[in-house]
Amino acid sequence: MATSDPLIGAVLDGRYRVVERIAEGAMGVVYRGERTKLHRAVAIKFLQAELADEPARRQRFEIEARAMARLDHPHCAAVIDVGLHAGMPFVVMDYVRGVTLRDVLDHGPLEPARAVAILRQVLSGLAHAHELGIFHRDIKPANVMLAERTGLGEQVRILDFGLARLRDQESALTAGIVIGTPSYMAPEQCTGGLIDGRTDLYACGVLLFEMLTGGKPFDGDQAIDVLRHHLHSPPPRLDAARPGAAFGPLEDVVARALAKAPADRFASAAEMASALDAASGAAAAPPPPSPLGAVALPPPPPLSVATPWNARAWAEQHRREVTIAAAIAAILLIGVMARCAGA
Repeated sequence: MATSDPLIGAVLDGRYRVVERIAEGAMGVVYRGERTKLHRAVAIKFLQAELADEPARRQRFEIEARAMARLDHPHCAAVIDVGLHAGMPFVVMDYVRGVTLRDVLDHGPLEPARAVAILRQVLSGLAHAHELGIFHRDIKPANVMLAERTGLGEQVRILDFGLARLRDQESALTAGIVIGTPSYMAPEQCTGGLIDGRTDLYACGVLLFEMLTGGKPFDGDQAIDVLRHHLHSPPPRLDAARPGAAFGPLEDVVARALAKAPADRFASAAEMASALDAASGAAAAPPPPSPLGAVALPPPPPLSVATPWNARAWAEQHRREVTIAAAIAAILLIGVMARCAGA
């Protein structure tokens, strides 16, 4: 790790010591930190240095921080504190340990019971966020953290609500901005249209498809090819993507989540969770509780989960995907506008 970073070792507001740089995204840099008196690990996100002097960027960063600070749910990584250091705004967040769903899927598809258990927790966190008017806009395996908790089984935390858009925030800072990851973007997101909770549910449909089959519903050599598929191509069936496997009613859940029109999708995260329960038989026959009273979840696959989450690799992939998505989707939007003008 480079030792020339002037923030390493800095103490923020007399409470948080910056320990090491662990991640970098499109809007900011993330460090592992420590709450000095409690010796508690935290994550500290700073606005990119080249953006810190731009009032509009600072304002958007503050909007993101306020959005995350409103989250209070066991499946959402949330904000602990905010502040300013040497003119740079920062946000102190939960430091989440575990492995990402991306790491898990690199070993192949999941059994349906485990996939459903993971997605139900994601939907639970999203239901809370949506009730607050917060939409994630970048649900994908790299933003879903998995960890084992004694007596609770496999627990999910949703990362990076930094792309969140507040429903009641009417601002040029967020209106019309195309942002996200191409493989998980709903059609309205691809064209910079209006988004709501159903946009996140579309991404959940992609997530479920990938967990069950090991592949994404739409792929392509270029990001723009993937976006065109989201806009125009019907999603493949699960059994076509993974021949020989029987998915039953889960086919209908994925198909509805991946509907092109938001009105044809599930109306809410809670409705999608109920459909998952019915499709998997969980509603009719819930699994028995463990001796500790927690619901027993399927065990994780044999992975090397003792190694720390590779935050740097995640961040580089995240930064590249977000940048490509914004550029390509902007080009696509220009083409749509040009066709409309010529009509």
